[in-house]
Amino acid sequence: MMVRKLVKKLSACVLAAAVVAGLTGCGSVTSGKRIVRISHAQSETHPEHLGLLAFKEYVEERLGDKYEVQIFPNELLGSAQKAIELTQTGAIDFVVAGTANLETFAGVYEIFSMPYLFESEEVYKSVMEDSEYMENVYESTDEAGFRVVTWYNAGTRNFYAKTPIYTPEDLAGKKVAVKIGTEGQTFAESIKDEYGFTTVVFDDSNSMYLDVKSGNSVACFEDYPVMGYAISQGSGLKMVTEKEQGSSYGFAVNKGENAELLEMFNAGLANLKESGKYDEILNTYIQE
Repeated sequence: MMVRKLVKKLSACVLAAAVVAGLTGCGSVTSGKRIVRISHAQSETHPEHLGLLAFKEYVEERLGDKYEVQIFPNELLGSAQKAIELTQTGAIDFVVAGTANLETFAGVYEIFSMPYLFESEEVYKSVMEDSEYMENVYESTDEAGFRVVTWYNAGTRNFYAKTPIYTPEDLAGKKVAVKIGTEGQTFAESIKDEYGFTTVVFDDSNSMYLDVKSGNSVACFEDYPVMGYAISQGSGLKMVTEKEQGSSYGFAVNKGENAELLEMFNAGLANLKESGKYDEILNTYIQE
């Protein structure tokens, strides 16, 4: 997801494959420090939140005299769409959301919601790491007032079921649960006619999972990290298909502003990966 601020400046964004985040860079100043506010939808034990805490620690250890990072989990500041609007007004700086939210700003982002687009994770990475190609994608939102500057892989999509479901063909004539406004819903809607199933829409993950467990729906679509965490917490479901490469998520800042903060963010993300902490978080909180 990215956000737009109605000023002459462009925002820079960081694209990732299962959370897009927008950062406008218009936070308030308290006690001489600039307040950086970040909103996301996950719980305080979710890997996404833990990663943001690591970002907060990294920034404040090195730039604590200039910045204070405040993180708002559990949609405390509203849904992803509402948080984007808050970022547009400058009320918050970052919002984490899926690339489906970017489609309203630039049609090119629709490609990340296409099913079976990449034949393997290796192919996916080769495309995303093609800087010349991706720069054209990033520039597509310039007129909307922001630009993506980097990306990270936030996981893949899967089918989840209580009854035997091994391929999309097994869903024919059945009901499948989806969560409104998510990448999972976008993906399910894009293939339901091809495979002959119908969707049942829910406002939250727990209601969606309960619908599957009750037998009303035979399966649900969910982003891999979200479902993996739910399974690790005893949701009672399991993954039954191979992963389908999904969309991306990221962070955004005003273009031409907060260069020091942006540099620290990118360095912090790289440090998480190089130190093994990134994989440690995934292995601890995501199960199949």
